[in-house]
Amino acid sequence: MGKYISIHTAISYLPDHLITGEIAQAAIDEGHISILKELPAEFLTTDDTIKVIENSSGGKFDLSAVVPEVLTTKVCEKAIECDVENIKHVPAAKVNRHMLKQLLILTSKNIGLLSFIPANIWDSFAVYKGLFSIFGTTISTSYGRSNRSYSHPLPDDQKHELANQLLGLTPPNIKTKDFYMGFFNIERLSAKDATLLIPNEFKDYDYWKLLAKYGFDLIPEDRYSYEIFLIAIDKESKGNYKLFSDEVWKQIYSCIDDRMADAIIDHSPYHFKKLPPNCRTIPRLLKAIERIDNRKSYDFIMDDRDIHLLTDKVCKAFVKKDRGLPKIPNHIWNDDFAAFCLEYNQSFEWFKQMPKELQTEEIVEKAIAHSDRDISYARPELISLEISQRIFRNYLDHSDILQKYVPQRYIDDFINLTGLPQQFFGGEVSLSGLKSNKGDYTFCKVGHCYLGFYKTARYSGSPAFLIMTRRSPHSIKPQQVFDKKIGTYHSTWLEKMIADNDSLFTKPYVDKKLKQLQINPYYELEYIEFYKGIKIYSNTLFMERINYTAEIKGRVIQEETKEELRKTIDSNLS
Repeated sequence: MGKYISIHTAISYLPDHLITGEIAQAAIDEGHISILKELPAEFLTTDDTIKVIENSSGGKFDLSAVVPEVLTTKVCEKAIECDVENIKHVPAAKVNRHMLKQLLILTSKNIGLLSFIPANIWDSFAVYKGLFSIFGTTISTSYGRSNRSYSHPLPDDQKHELANQLLGLTPPNIKTKDFYMGFFNIERLSAKDATLLIPNEFKDYDYWKLLAKYGFDLIPEDRYSYEIFLIAIDKESKGNYKLFSDEVWKQIYSCIDDRMADAIIDHSPYHFKKLPPNCRTIPRLLKAIERIDNRKSYDFIMDDRDIHLLTDKVCKAFVKKDRGLPKIPNHIWNDDFAAFCLEYNQSFEWFKQMPKELQTEEIVEKAIAHSDRDISYARPELISLEISQRIFRNYLDHSDILQKYVPQRYIDDFINLTGLPQQFFGGEVSLSGLKSNKGDYTFCKVGHCYLGFYKTARYSGSPAFLIMTRRSPHSIKPQQVFDKKIGTYHSTWLEKMIADNDSLFTKPYVDKKLKQLQINPYYELEYIEFYKGIKIYSNTLFMERINYTAEIKGRVIQEETKEELRKTIDSNLS
């Protein structure tokens, strides 16, 4: 298929004598604006010209070349859309707001064309649109060998010069006080821009009040007043960064009343403690607490001068913020208040200051679960064994930090029960865990014996030891059997050390027919039961059942519990 060529392009290459009426009509129907220059005049009626311009889909044209009969309003609007320079050739009676808006899209570029707009077309919104355009203007600058360009805002002095040119073209009847006050609401215009553009004749008290809302920092000191401060303090006001500076605050302080105090708290709750004493009230403090950031401490809004304001309601408001509590007065504390703290404050900052007689096991457990360090504030009799074991283990290498708060009764009971040193407290694991993990100061119970693993140092490759204790019928607590350095690790290293160092240990005998069910040569084999035609045995050490084994279809299976082994048998027989 050949390349498509538009009709208006084809006509541009045709001699006039070859253009027929049919070709001309097709070109007119195509509607490209360039056809007004390409077609001979005899083929263009006034209606055809209007049709082409009104339906144009692209291209520029010079409105001055169009006969006056063709200049309809729609044609003129289309001409401006194609090229704003055509405003010069639009009859004054045909100019409308649509054309003005087209010029104002790029006001800074088209500022010289705005003089062609009659006074009756202008209104305040058109001027605002022009100012919006001017103060959003950017310019491009090229740099580097690659001639790359970047955009940056037009310098302020150029913006103000263009804005004054626009205002110079604005009809006088539009430039009223309300018109100029509207500058503060124009997006892109800063309060400073507005002050530079508003004539001094309109800078009356209403102007200063409006400036207080949009740019208090621009107001000179001799214009300060109660009403100006009140407007600037409003939380919706802008540009008031120096409002609470030391110099300005001195003047604000001198005229603060209840109305202004409320406005200050709405704007900045952190200024509660700067209010005069008669304005620092409980309702206002509650409002300030509600508005402060949860991450801020109480001392951002109050200090020791206001301790008398700490009522039950105020203290609960602080508790609900969940951060930075003041010192709760003793008379506030009771069971209900403690329960409130537990429900609403998960930072547990209150725990360290609550009276100890109000502590409960639940409160102590949750407080220490949140922070181990809270064990130092807990009543010893409320600290559970589980918490004590966890804290002791967590700080095994730093025993001087929190281990001292673990109730000694738990440690004494442990030593009497196991015969092991106190470092093993809380370190109980299974026999398999002891052998495989080799955790420092971990132990397990096997029958009437306790086996403990430990190292004498923390560096890699430091010597490891196995300690064993045994309870006898005649001893109050288990006695040490041995405490030996571990040589090499292999599958039966622990059991071999027992056999080598425990004089009471005898290596068991197992019938050859059952050898395959003995998982360790140092374990005895005990018959347990007959289940679904399968004999179940247990491997035992010091009469402690270590695991359970059985032979199914010539294959030996083992599990840690009898129930698990039964399930395995069921699945193999199904």
